[in-house]
Amino acid sequence: MKRKLYLFTGLGFIGLNIIKSFNYRKFDLKVIYKKTKLPFKVSINKNKVNLIRQDIFDIIKLKNQDFTNSTIIISTVNSKSKGFKKKFKKLIKFLSSKNSDQIILLSSVSVYGNTNKQKIQLKDQYARNCFFAEKICGQYFKNLKILRIANLFGILRPKPGIIEKIMMQNLKIKKFGFFYEDTLRSFINIEEFINILRKIIGKDLKRGVYNISNENYFFYIEEILKIFRKKYKRNIILNRIPGRSEIKLSKIKNSKIRKLIRHKFSNSFYSDLKKIEFFYKNYFIKKNTYKIY
Repeated sequence: MKRKLYLFTGLGFIGLNIIKSFNYRKFDLKVIYKKTKLPFKVSINKNKVNLIRQDIFDIIKLKNQDFTNSTIIISTVNSKSKGFKKKFKKLIKFLSSKNSDQIILLSSVSVYGNTNKQKIQLKDQYARNCFFAEKICGQYFKNLKILRIANLFGILRPKPGIIEKIMMQNLKIKKFGFFYEDTLRSFINIEEFINILRKIIGKDLKRGVYNISNENYFFYIEEILKIFRKKYKRNIILNRIPGRSEIKLSKIKNSKIRKLIRHKFSNSFYSDLKKIEFFYKNYFIKKNTYKIY
């Protein structure tokens, strides 16, 4: 029997990669989304994925859905809209009344702020939203797993992060501004994260908070540049701009989840870069359509 999987992720970076990677024969995928303009073309086989176009906070329309015995994945905390907290709390209260098997909140290691001691330091609005969402979900769900995820990178990302920005500059697609001050970040490839997520869904983990990062991928920006120089045999000079990052140091360990799901983390950053390079060359430069399913 298929597992019902409700994605409150939209058709963004995480949502698209879940759709791409989850086996539709094992999962009945239902994606709640609002229409958004992507910088690349994507084609999704709608016979294999149930795309539900609506505002995720529209409770009246959500009442048409059957959440019984389902897994619900929530990733909506990057909103800057007015009244986000009130609407989010109302959504969580509604979902808590449905008999779902499992609730997974996708949060962020940004809640640790500028530290490697993994204590809560809310440095920006995104981190504050994440921590607020964690607290609200904790109040309403007994079967809650909170995944604090490191900096994700990879293909199908609408808004580029550090690694994608450097790749885009390397391919002469676009240049971006970077602060003068170097920063240390914990990273994990989106494909590896999706693989871990699949294992978490299939395993009866205890209620709690789990850090998701690849401890082989702790990089300063200058270290990433050195890897690019070595791989592509060219010097990449970043456009430096005034200002500084709120988070200078973010080195997050994940020993807890590594032991529980017995996951061996990747150590092939070059292979990850090759996939990103292929994606940008074919779907940004050549403007091909990325077909899912």
